[in-house]
Amino acid sequence: MQERLSEFIGKELTTKTGERAGHIYNVYTDAKLRRIRCFACFGEDEEEFFVPCRAVRLLDGEAVLKAAPLPACEGEGVPAPFGKRVYAADGTLLGTAVDFVREGTAIEALCLSDGHTLTTDKVVSALDAVLVNENKKPRARTAPAKKSAPALQEDGAQDKTAAATQAEELRAAEGQEIRAGRTRTAQAEEKQPLPKAGSCLLTGKRLPRDLTDERGRVLAARGSLVTAETIRRALANKKLFELTLLCCGNAANRQ
Repeated sequence: MQERLSEFIGKELTTKTGERAGHIYNVYTDAKLRRIRCFACFGEDEEEFFVPCRAVRLLDGEAVLKAAPLPACEGEGVPAPFGKRVYAADGTLLGTAVDFVREGTAIEALCLSDGHTLTTDKVVSALDAVLVNENKKPRARTAPAKKSAPALQEDGAQDKTAAATQAEELRAAEGQEIRAGRTRTAQAEEKQPLPKAGSCLLTGKRLPRDLTDERGRVLAARGSLVTAETIRRALANKKLFELTLLCCGNAANRQ
Protein backbone atom coordinates (compact mmCIF):
# COMPACT_ATOMS: atom_id res chain seq x y z
CA MET A 1 0.00 0.00 0.00
CA GLN A 2 1.38 3.41 -1.00
CA GLU A 3 1.82 5.95 1.82
CA ARG A 4 3.63 9.25 2.43
CA LEU A 5 7.08 9.33 4.01
CA SER A 6 6.07 12.33 6.13
CA GLU A 7 3.67 10.07 8.08
CA PHE A 8 6.66 8.94 10.15
CA ILE A 9 7.80 12.46 11.10
CA GLY A 10 6.87 13.44 14.65
CA LYS A 11 5.53 9.99 15.53
CA GLU A 12 6.10 8.71 19.03
CA LEU A 13 8.18 5.53 18.94
CA THR A 14 6.88 2.87 21.31
CA THR A 15 7.54 -0.78 22.07
CA LYS A 16 4.96 -3.52 21.50
CA THR A 17 4.10 -3.30 25.21
CA GLY A 18 3.42 0.45 24.97
CA GLU A 19 6.65 1.73 26.54
CA ARG A 20 7.88 5.06 25.15
CA ALA A 21 11.23 4.83 23.31
CA GLY A 22 11.43 8.35 21.78
CA HIS A 23 10.19 10.32 18.77
CA ILE A 24 11.01 10.11 15.05
CA TYR A 25 12.15 13.46 13.62
CA ASN A 26 13.59 12.46 10.22
CA VAL A 27 14.01 9.59 7.77
CA TYR A 28 17.31 8.52 6.20
CA THR A 29 17.41 7.16 2.63
CA ASP A 30 20.04 5.98 0.18
CA ALA A 31 21.83 8.64 -1.92
CA LYS A 32 19.55 8.14 -4.94
CA LEU A 33 16.29 8.23 -2.96
CA ARG A 34 15.27 4.67 -3.81
CA ARG A 35 14.86 3.08 -0.37
CA ILE A 36 14.40 3.96 3.33
CA ARG A 37 17.51 3.11 5.34
CA CYS A 38 16.66 4.11 8.92
CA PHE A 39 14.82 6.58 11.17
CA ALA A 40 16.50 9.42 13.06
CA CYS A 41 15.00 9.67 16.55
CA PHE A 42 15.53 11.49 19.85
CA GLY A 43 14.72 10.44 23.40
CA GLU A 44 13.33 12.34 26.37
CA ASP A 45 16.81 13.81 27.02
CA GLU A 46 16.99 14.93 23.34
CA GLU A 47 19.82 12.47 22.68
CA GLU A 48 19.85 11.39 19.04
CA PHE A 49 19.72 7.73 18.03
CA PHE A 50 18.87 5.73 14.89
CA VAL A 51 16.56 2.77 14.31
CA PRO A 52 16.73 0.56 11.16
CA CYS A 53 13.60 0.81 9.03
CA ARG A 54 13.00 -2.95 9.17
CA ALA A 55 12.53 -2.67 12.96
CA VAL A 56 9.62 -0.18 12.82
CA ARG A 57 6.06 -0.45 11.55
CA LEU A 58 3.08 1.92 11.55
CA LEU A 59 0.24 0.44 13.57
CA ASP A 60 -3.01 2.44 13.90
CA GLY A 61 -1.09 5.62 13.16
CA GLU A 62 1.65 4.90 15.72
CA ALA A 63 5.31 3.94 15.12
CA VAL A 64 5.89 0.65 16.93
CA LEU A 65 9.13 -1.30 17.38
CA LYS A 66 8.69 -4.84 16.13
CA ALA A 67 10.94 -6.28 18.83
CA ALA A 68 12.89 -5.32 21.95
CA PRO A 69 15.52 -4.32 22.91
CA LEU A 70 16.17 -1.31 20.67
CA PRO A 71 18.30 -2.55 17.72
CA ALA A 72 21.68 -0.87 17.19
CA CYS A 73 22.06 1.30 14.08
CA GLU A 74 24.81 3.66 12.86
CA GLY A 75 22.61 6.07 10.88
CA GLU A 76 23.21 4.76 7.37
CA GLY A 77 22.25 6.91 4.38
CA VAL A 78 21.39 10.61 4.07
CA PRO A 79 18.51 12.66 5.53
CA ALA A 80 15.39 12.65 3.35
CA PRO A 81 15.54 15.93 1.37
CA PHE A 82 12.34 17.56 2.67
CA GLY A 83 12.25 21.19 1.47
CA LYS A 84 15.29 20.90 -0.81
CA ARG A 85 15.40 22.24 -4.39
CA VAL A 86 14.80 19.83 -7.25
CA TYR A 87 16.73 20.48 -10.49
CA ALA A 88 16.45 18.98 -13.96
CA ALA A 89 19.51 17.73 -15.83
CA ASP A 90 19.76 21.04 -17.74
CA GLY A 91 19.81 23.06 -14.49
CA THR A 92 16.14 24.07 -14.55
CA LEU A 93 14.66 24.51 -11.07
CA LEU A 94 11.56 22.28 -10.98
CA GLY A 95 10.47 23.22 -7.44
CA THR A 96 11.05 21.85 -3.95
CA ALA A 97 10.53 18.35 -2.55
CA VAL A 98 7.59 18.47 -0.10
CA ASP A 99 6.99 14.75 0.42
CA PHE A 100 7.71 11.24 -0.86
CA VAL A 101 5.50 8.30 -1.82
CA ARG A 102 6.61 4.99 -0.34
CA GLU A 103 5.53 1.38 -0.53
CA GLY A 104 7.07 -0.56 2.32
CA THR A 105 10.74 0.44 2.44
CA ALA A 106 10.82 1.38 -1.26
CA ILE A 107 10.42 5.07 -2.22
CA GLU A 108 8.32 5.23 -5.40
CA ALA A 109 8.09 8.98 -6.16
CA LEU A 110 8.83 12.47 -4.85
CA CYS A 111 6.14 15.16 -4.60
CA LEU A 112 7.02 18.66 -5.83
CA SER A 113 5.75 21.96 -4.50
CA ASP A 114 3.91 22.67 -7.77
CA GLY A 115 1.78 19.53 -7.34
CA HIS A 116 3.70 17.33 -9.79
CA THR A 117 5.27 13.99 -8.86
CA LEU A 118 8.43 12.40 -10.25
CA THR A 119 9.24 8.71 -10.04
CA THR A 120 12.46 8.04 -8.18
CA ASP A 121 13.96 6.14 -11.13
CA LYS A 122 14.56 9.64 -12.58
CA VAL A 123 16.64 10.74 -9.53
CA VAL A 124 20.38 11.00 -10.13
CA SER A 125 21.39 12.32 -6.69
CA ALA A 126 19.69 13.52 -3.48
CA LEU A 127 22.52 15.07 -1.46
CA ASP A 128 22.78 18.90 -1.31
CA ALA A 129 19.88 19.12 -3.78
CA VAL A 130 17.77 16.63 -5.70
CA LEU A 131 18.99 16.15 -9.27
CA VAL A 132 16.69 14.40 -11.74
CA ASN A 133 16.95 13.38 -15.36
CA GLU A 134 13.43 13.33 -16.78
CA ASN A 135 14.70 11.79 -20.03
CA LYS A 136 16.21 8.82 -18.22
CA LYS A 137 14.45 5.65 -19.31
CA PRO A 138 14.08 2.63 -17.02
CA ARG A 139 16.31 -0.29 -17.92
CA ALA A 140 14.31 -2.74 -20.03
CA ARG A 141 14.93 -6.36 -20.81
CA THR A 142 16.39 -7.02 -24.25
CA ALA A 143 13.87 -8.79 -26.45
CA PRO A 144 15.12 -11.64 -28.65
CA ALA A 145 15.84 -10.56 -32.20
CA LYS A 146 13.16 -11.43 -34.71
CA LYS A 147 13.96 -13.00 -38.03
CA SER A 148 13.50 -10.55 -40.85
CA ALA A 149 10.44 -11.22 -42.95
CA PRO A 150 11.15 -11.65 -46.64
CA ALA A 151 9.85 -9.37 -49.36
CA LEU A 152 8.80 -6.34 -47.20
CA GLN A 153 7.34 -3.53 -49.27
CA GLU A 154 9.56 -0.45 -49.33
CA ASP A 155 6.65 2.02 -49.29
CA GLY A 156 5.17 0.44 -46.16
CA ALA A 157 8.51 0.68 -44.32
CA GLN A 158 8.85 4.37 -45.22
CA ASP A 159 5.33 5.08 -43.93
CA LYS A 160 6.17 3.45 -40.58
CA THR A 161 9.40 5.46 -40.31
CA ALA A 162 7.58 8.74 -41.02
CA ALA A 163 4.88 7.92 -38.44
CA ALA A 164 7.49 7.11 -35.81
CA THR A 165 9.36 10.37 -36.51
CA GLN A 166 6.14 12.40 -36.25
CA ALA A 167 5.24 10.72 -32.92
CA GLU A 168 8.71 11.47 -31.55
CA GLU A 169 8.46 15.14 -32.55
CA LEU A 170 5.05 15.38 -30.87
CA ARG A 171 6.40 13.91 -27.61
CA ALA A 172 9.34 16.33 -27.70
CA ALA A 173 6.99 19.32 -28.16
CA GLU A 174 4.79 18.19 -25.27
CA GLY A 175 7.87 17.79 -23.06
CA GLN A 176 9.00 21.33 -23.87
CA GLU A 177 5.59 22.74 -22.89
CA ILE A 178 5.63 20.87 -19.56
CA ARG A 179 9.17 22.06 -18.74
CA ALA A 180 8.28 25.64 -19.68
CA GLY A 181 5.32 25.59 -17.27
CA ARG A 182 7.45 24.18 -14.45
CA THR A 183 10.16 26.74 -15.10
CA ARG A 184 7.67 29.62 -14.66
CA THR A 185 6.45 28.10 -11.40
CA ALA A 186 9.99 27.48 -10.16
CA GLN A 187 11.10 31.04 -11.01
CA ALA A 188 8.29 32.44 -8.87
CA GLU A 189 9.29 30.12 -6.00
CA GLU A 190 12.99 30.99 -6.26
CA LYS A 191 12.24 34.61 -5.30
CA GLN A 192 11.10 33.42 -1.87
CA PRO A 193 13.50 32.00 0.77
CA LEU A 194 13.11 28.24 1.08
CA PRO A 195 12.43 26.59 4.45
CA LYS A 196 14.83 24.21 6.18
CA ALA A 197 14.46 20.48 5.56
CA GLY A 198 11.37 19.20 7.32
CA SER A 199 10.09 22.68 8.26
CA CYS A 200 7.12 22.31 5.90
CA LEU A 201 5.82 19.79 8.44
CA LEU A 202 5.95 22.36 11.28
CA THR A 203 4.86 25.67 9.78
CA GLY A 204 1.26 26.56 10.48
CA LYS A 205 1.05 24.40 13.62
CA ARG A 206 -0.14 26.07 16.85
CA LEU A 207 2.09 25.77 19.93
CA PRO A 208 0.41 24.11 22.95
CA ARG A 209 2.85 25.81 25.35
CA ASP A 210 5.73 28.31 25.39
CA LEU A 211 8.97 27.37 23.64
CA THR A 212 11.84 28.71 25.80
CA ASP A 213 15.64 28.77 25.56
CA GLU A 214 18.09 27.44 28.16
CA ARG A 215 17.69 30.64 30.23
CA GLY A 216 13.92 30.48 30.22
CA ARG A 217 13.43 33.25 27.69
CA VAL A 218 10.36 32.75 25.49
CA LEU A 219 11.27 31.99 21.88
CA ALA A 220 7.64 31.43 20.80
CA ALA A 221 4.56 32.00 22.94
CA ARG A 222 1.84 29.47 23.66
CA GLY A 223 -0.95 29.61 21.07
CA SER A 224 1.20 31.24 18.39
CA LEU A 225 1.54 29.77 14.90
CA VAL A 226 4.90 28.29 13.86
CA THR A 227 6.54 30.33 11.09
CA ALA A 228 9.90 30.17 9.32
CA GLU A 229 11.20 32.71 11.85
CA THR A 230 10.08 30.43 14.71
CA ILE A 231 12.05 27.55 13.19
CA ARG A 232 15.14 29.74 12.71
CA ARG A 233 15.02 30.81 16.38
CA ALA A 234 14.62 27.20 17.48
CA LEU A 235 17.61 26.13 15.36
CA ALA A 236 19.76 28.97 16.70
CA ASN A 237 18.98 27.94 20.29
CA LYS A 238 19.21 24.16 19.68
CA LYS A 239 15.49 23.73 20.34
CA LEU A 240 14.40 22.15 17.05
CA PHE A 241 13.79 18.78 18.71
CA GLU A 242 11.58 20.39 21.34
CA LEU A 243 9.71 22.41 18.69
CA THR A 244 9.11 19.23 16.65
CA LEU A 245 7.86 17.45 19.77
CA LEU A 246 5.48 20.31 20.61
CA CYS A 247 4.06 20.46 17.08
CA CYS A 248 3.93 16.78 16.15
CA GLY A 249 3.94 14.85 19.41
CA ASN A 250 1.02 13.58 21.45
CA ALA A 251 0.96 16.76 23.55
CA ALA A 252 0.17 18.84 20.47
CA ASN A 253 -2.40 16.40 19.19
CA ARG A 254 -4.43 16.63 22.39
CA GLN A 255 -4.80 20.43 22.09
